[in-house]
Amino acid sequence: MSDKAVRYRTSRLSKPGRIYLDILNTKIEKNLTAGEIEFADPLRQYVKIRRSGKRTRLVLGLNTAVSERVIRLKNPPGLLVNIQKRRPQFLPHGSIYDTL
Repeated sequence: MSDKAVRYRTSRLSKPGRIYLDILNTKIEKNLTAGEIEFADPLRQYVKIRRSGKRTRLVLGLNTAVSERVIRLKNPPGLLVNIQKRRPQFLPHGSIYDTL
């Protein structure tokens, strides 16, 4: 990477649950060009990395519902992906909601 800010886009995929980051205009080290790293972790199951054109895709396979936050690092430029278990949503006492 150069000294420029890291450009990326992120989204979610379902069945199975995944989060992906497309990191734009990047090159990855040869030893990371393709593959999957598995985890014995309550939140994530695996991380995959792939290169396509000028984009590197990082996929996080999830074991449970999570919330994510991507933080840009400045010096050196990079990205930090913070995931944590999603907290249950509590309904206000006496409220009626349609569960469909």
